[in-house]
Amino acid sequence: MTAANDKRMTAAIGSLGPRSRAIAVLNAIRADDKALADSLAETAPKKMYRCIDVGETATIEAAESMALRFDRSFYGLLAVYWQLLAQDERQEASERRGEIAAIVQATTAFAESLDIPFGAAFAFSIAIDDPAFSEFQKVKADPVTVQRVADSYAAVWRSKEAAIIQPQSAH
Repeated sequence: MTAANDKRMTAAIGSLGPRSRAIAVLNAIRADDKALADSLAETAPKKMYRCIDVGETATIEAAESMALRFDRSFYGLLAVYWQLLAQDERQEASERRGEIAAIVQATTAFAESLDIPFGAAFAFSIAIDDPAFSEFQKVKADPVTVQRVADSYAAVWRSKEAAIIQPQSAH
């Protein structure tokens, strides 16, 4: 081909729309004309796309999901605990107190497994700012239960597989 023909060919190829270009590439492949197929493909307009980092987004979603589940459990158990106290059901209230202490103390163990600051791991939680949260951090909780709950938090977090921060196994 001459330089003039190359220019005309490039101009013609460049004027094709995406649909026409795709059909032309497919026809060139079918005709076993690799040079034409390559030329058509190379002269296609180049597009750049920008998007939010999926790993970062998944990490934020994991933190939100985990915090919402924690808050729901915390306030649900707290409501039952207060009701039992009001009804003078001391034994059952004591059991709920231990459960609340375990889920509260598991938040710290879980944040440590992520190796990020506690506040970052629970950025979406409103319960961690509740005075009752601080009180239940001081209550003695069964270490096995605390670890079991921390592991369940990790399972919720891991459900967002694309998250760039993942919990480390404590076992």
